[in-house]
Amino acid sequence: MGVSSLCWQESKYKQFNAARGGGMYTPIPNTSNDGGWGITQLTNAPPTYTQIWKWDDNADAGKTRFDPCVSAAPNHLAALVIGTEIILSDEHKAKEAWYHYQQGLGEAAEHYWVLKSAEGENPDELIPNPHSGHQNGIDHANLCWGNYNAKPWQNEP
Repeated sequence: MGVSSLCWQESKYKQFNAARGGGMYTPIPNTSNDGGWGITQLTNAPPTYTQIWKWDDNADAGKTRFDPCVSAAPNHLAALVIGTEIILSDEHKAKEAWYHYQQGLGEAAEHYWVLKSAEGENPDELIPNPHSGHQNGIDHANLCWGNYNAKPWQNEP
């Protein structure tokens, strides 16, 4: 689910930036201001030398980090909607997974989705967490979902 969308959002599939001097020198690893590296922008747990310089090692490490997020999303969401009539969609699961790729996964981690309750009624829908201290994670998940649907990498020359 969505590793292509994740790589597109993180780096536009770029392991390297253009070398200084018009490409005549060693390429510069693609890094971000939050310390992410490469095609999957590995951040937490600093990447190894080969994960910085070899795109396939970087992609493998990103997938290894993303897989537990994908596995945990349905379980969390199922527990959240017990006793409601909410039917979980691919969007619910995907955004929860992408959110955790960005923000981390663990017992104390916040979640993308929360239940919205009408006054005096049972919860009637899932909404993005309005109290999240991680707006970047919510924005990241929304952008990944847009990429997942639009597949902009298919239109690149």
